[in-house]
Amino acid sequence: MWNGRATLSQQSFHLTGNFRKPGGVYLHMPRPLARVLRVLLWTAAVLIVLWATLIKGPMVLTRIRMQRLLADFHSIYPMQSTWSDGQRIMTRWQHWGYAKGPCTSDDCDYTIEISDPTWRRINQWWPEHLRGEAWSIVLKSLYALGWRDADFQLKFVVQDGKIVRTRTALDVDVVDDWHQPDNWDYILILRSQVRSRLKRSEDDPEHQHEGWILGGDEQLDDHPDYKIGRPGGCEGCESVEFTYTAALAHSEVVRLTNYDLSCLTRIRACKEISDLLPAGRDWHFYDGDHMGPKLSGGPGLIPCRAEPRALGRDAEVILEVEPTHTVQKVDTDWPGHPRPYEVTEVKVIRLLKGDLHGPSSEALLIEPFSGSDQDTPPELSEHLVPGHRAFVLLNESHGYQPDGHFEAPRCGVLEATPANLAALKAGMAQEITVRHPITY
Repeated sequence: MWNGRATLSQQSFHLTGNFRKPGGVYLHMPRPLARVLRVLLWTAAVLIVLWATLIKGPMVLTRIRMQRLLADFHSIYPMQSTWSDGQRIMTRWQHWGYAKGPCTSDDCDYTIEISDPTWRRINQWWPEHLRGEAWSIVLKSLYALGWRDADFQLKFVVQDGKIVRTRTALDVDVVDDWHQPDNWDYILILRSQVRSRLKRSEDDPEHQHEGWILGGDEQLDDHPDYKIGRPGGCEGCESVEFTYTAALAHSEVVRLTNYDLSCLTRIRACKEISDLLPAGRDWHFYDGDHMGPKLSGGPGLIPCRAEPRALGRDAEVILEVEPTHTVQKVDTDWPGHPRPYEVTEVKVIRLLKGDLHGPSSEALLIEPFSGSDQDTPPELSEHLVPGHRAFVLLNESHGYQPDGHFEAPRCGVLEATPANLAALKAGMAQEITVRHPITY
């Protein structure tokens, strides 16, 4: 049945935004409130679109690109992958890559870099002279909205038709507690690199233009083809570096560089190295003074257990000697903790590797490793026994002492057997001279 009151209620609904509850009761929404609601809804929709377009979308795209570049890195086998493999990667990433100088199958130093586009836009748009407290607030706010400043870089060197070196660098910015004004950010840094030796000397032509190899030499007892370490003076960062040789099983390379990039797009951001690198969850690099993976061995004094192949690869000088006479001495330079050691006179039978600087006589004085009771686990001393031929391995640039004797490092004495000789030569054969070392 028609009546004017019903018609008026319907007209009121269309004009003011009334709506009907179950049971037939009409509620009246004032027109200004309806407008405010519509504005809020449109504003929320616009903000969501801007967030998806400027923050979430670019971060998802950046993560996908980094994952694909990581997969391409995992497809490279140093000393096995060829110029054709390098060309395939360069073609795929030509918009993000560049060569350092001429790039041919004989020599090519190529870099690919994926970074967050939002960060580039901020740097372009935000004036340098306004980067104060407001700059910090903007970055913290973006981080709270899901933005992550991240960069992933892959370098490789082609020499004589083969990929001989690779190096990766992953940097992820972290805001530990973004609402605290005195606690801005730090950086998680992961590095990987291929080297033909896992010890470095300033006098070594291959290594003199490259950085130190991080990680203790004792690690080579457990895994002779890689070392893992962190720098000691990294402020505002957590940094871990993985250095390996081309002889390392490729499955291990993949495991130790299998970065978890999901935290670039999930709500919970990465806070520690182990968040980015699942394989490093038990390393505890930044818990106290811990500097790497836990060493095996113990209890008791630990002898050198490194493979002779790895020792031959890393030594700068290798001698075959015949010990003739040993003298026991004590080093009193450390008050309250005298260090007993021995010096053995040896006759040099032959020089297997390197050039020995110092005395040119066939008779040399060698100080074998005297052991250590301060390391964990403690390490067993080594000896040169008169009448028993031995191989002596020296880091020559650091081994010559002022009184005229050479100090051998840990694992610096091996019994002169045919098996050890073959293993030393196998390690020496792994080395390759790189004409253009990778540098950062």
